Amino acid sequence: MLFSYEIVQAQFLDSLQLKIGTTATVATRSYQPLWLLAGRYGTIADVQADLSSHIRLTNKHVYHGNSPLYDYLRKNNELPNMSLAYGLDLYNHHHFGKMFIQEAYVKFSYNHWQLRAGRYEEILGEINPELSSGSLGVSGNAIPIPKVSLAITDYTDIPLTNGWLQFKGLFSHGWMGKDRTVEQSLLHERNLYLRVGKEAFHLYGGLNRFAIWGGKHPEYGQLDKSWNGYRNIVLGGPIDDLRPYTEAEADRLGNHLGFIDLGFSLNFQEIALTVYQQTPFEDRSGMKLFGNPDQLLGVSVINHAEEAIFSALTLEYMDTRYQSGMTQSGLDNYYNNRLYKNGWTYLGRVIGTPLFVDQDRAALYLQEDIVGAEEWQVVNNRIRGMHLGWKGRLLPSLHFRTLATYTENYGNYFNNDQFTPYKRQWYFLQELIFLHKAWTFTTALGVDAGELTNNQGLSVGIEYHLNDFSPSRFKRQQPKGIR
Repeated sequence: MLFSYEIVQAQFLDSLQLKIGTTATVATRSYQPLWLLAGRYGTIADVQADLSSHIRLTNKHVYHGNSPLYDYLRKNNELPNMSLAYGLDLYNHHHFGKMFIQEAYVKFSYNHWQLRAGRYEEILGEINPELSSGSLGVSGNAIPIPKVSLAITDYTDIPLTNGWLQFKGLFSHGWMGKDRTVEQSLLHERNLYLRVGKEAFHLYGGLNRFAIWGGKHPEYGQLDKSWNGYRNIVLGGPIDDLRPYTEAEADRLGNHLGFIDLGFSLNFQEIALTVYQQTPFEDRSGMKLFGNPDQLLGVSVINHAEEAIFSALTLEYMDTRYQSGMTQSGLDNYYNNRLYKNGWTYLGRVIGTPLFVDQDRAALYLQEDIVGAEEWQVVNNRIRGMHLGWKGRLLPSLHFRTLATYTENYGNYFNNDQFTPYKRQWYFLQELIFLHKAWTFTTALGVDAGELTNNQGLSVGIEYHLNDFSPSRFKRQQPKGIR
């Protein structure tokens, strides 16, 4: 019995990991510089000074099997990868005054298929999440939205194509919570990617669609959340009731948006290159493979050489000024919606690109009332800019990450006068990461400079990573008489 107990214990503890850490942040203004805040999944409070502590527990069980079927698959090298993973990440903000669950999830995987539920960190879009300015869909600014999802997490061969054609995708349902104008609204999320190519070269394309729907509106009451309403959300059906919806909801139920993702990659022994384009849309007028000048263009390079100072580089150009133009089908007003006034935000953070500025942060930046803020959550979504991300290592245990972003900010189509002429802005981040055994020490300097805001901030973090839960570390004492 003791032998079998230790085998079960080893299977349970081998992948068990515990991380405990804290990060101190301070800024010259009452809020944090952009790159000290963005892309961190809501783990940093947007205040002048704070201490953010956390404890993270994760585990994963891999099923190895003990049956004739598994013996057959094992002999033929066709053994499926089945696993169950789960995690919990607790954070504390405002000097130990506010505790919240940042991640809590369960994931069951069968090869590339995965069924998952809870809050879990996720980026949607083929970008380098550490170095990019952010995906136009989901870029990791806000705390994860609770949802259930069925996903194909990596490109999977389509039968009869000899590995030349592959696909991946997801289908999700989420809950946006009570802290919104339309309370208890729901999230629909799906994408599908196809990839062509083999070995070193691949060409890919994907369609990402999102919709916020249902919920209780303060004026119109309970909005449709029936199965028929859900079908209309999935299929893009028309509004079928007599509520006085505004022109922004003229032909579709809910707040719909998304982006088209295109690119190609070259992967060699020492270096990998990816060129990508994301094109945003709010309705049919923006759903164009070509001819829509609004886009995020990027080049990502990864260096596989272990001893190189440079390990990854990303360069991006972004332009979202057109928005289908000032036409009857235009004025797309990205991330905004007249009925769902919180738009594409969650708990006070923009879900997509952090370069768009919402009403609260714009008021802090400009120290004045923003035209249209009572109508639109995102008051600066017409921008043009360049972005550089670079990471590498100075010593085997000392790594760095650098972000530099320049933007020209035009507001939106409803506050042109306030953003004429456009406002120039720079955002910088310099981060150093020192690794020593089970410890990680991080320090980062963030600087915002320009006509929107001028702010400097510093963060210092420390984290202890414990993953040695081997049976020898937690060996059960043998009762007397057992040899």
